Amino acid sequence: MSIVGKSLSRENEALAILEKMVNAGLEFTLIGGYAVTARGRHRYSVDCDIVAAELGEFQELLERQGYRMEKNSSLFHDIYGAESCRFIKDIEGNQVWVDIFVKSLVVRQTGASWSFEYLRRYSSLTDVTGAQKEVRNLMVLEKEMLIATKIHSARPQDIRDVVMLAIDGKVDWNKVARHARRDSSDGVKHQIVSILTKLDDPKLTNALKSEFVVKGNIRKELAITKTGLNLVLDAIHII
Repeated sequence: MSIVGKSLSRENEALAILEKMVNAGLEFTLIGGYAVTARGRHRYSVDCDIVAAELGEFQELLERQGYRMEKNSSLFHDIYGAESCRFIKDIEGNQVWVDIFVKSLVVRQTGASWSFEYLRRYSSLTDVTGAQKEVRNLMVLEKEMLIATKIHSARPQDIRDVVMLAIDGKVDWNKVARHARRDSSDGVKHQIVSILTKLDDPKLTNALKSEFVVKGNIRKELAITKTGLNLVLDAIHII
C-alpha cells in the first residue's frame, strides 16, 4: 500500500471510531488534530484526542472495536484530578491511537489545566471532514479555546496548527487570552514569545506548505498569527 493509502486508512479508522462514539451517545469533546481539521484546515493525523468525564464506557467501546490500552498515566491526578489513557489499534501494519483525557486536560509544558466542564462550555457541534469520510454533529473545541491549548503546548505541530486556525482572520484573540491565562501566566508568556520567534523559521513555511497543502507565499498568514499572538501577550498582562 502507498504512503497516501496508509494515511487514508488510518484517518478513516480514526473518524470511524469517533462516529461510533457519537452514535453510542457518549459525551466527550474533541481536541487535537481532528479538531484543527474541523475548525481550520484538513490535516492527516494518526491519533484522535478527546476529553471525557469518565473512562468506563469509552474503554468498553474501544476494546470491542479491537483497541487495547497501551498507557494509563495519572501523573497530574493528585493536583488536577486528571488521568490520561491511550488506546491503540493495528491497521494494516500501522497504528491508530485514541488518547482520552479524563476529567480535565493538562498541558505538561506549562502545567495549565482546564476541566472537562470548562472545555464543554467552550465547544460546539460541528462536522469533521476527512479526505474520504465525514463525521457529523460532534462536540469540538471552539477555535479560540483550541488555539489557547496549543499556545500552551507550543510544539512544532501546535505552532503550525495555530497558524492554520488563524488563517481566515476570524479569531477573537481576547477570548484566546482569557482561555490561555491560568493561575500563573508566566509559563504561557514564555510559550508565546517562543512561538513568535519560531514563526520566522523558513522550515515552518515549508512544513505548512507540505502538511496543509498551502500554496504560494504565506507571509500574510504568518503576519496575522504574529499580530494575534502579540494581542494575547498584551491582554494577559492586563486580565
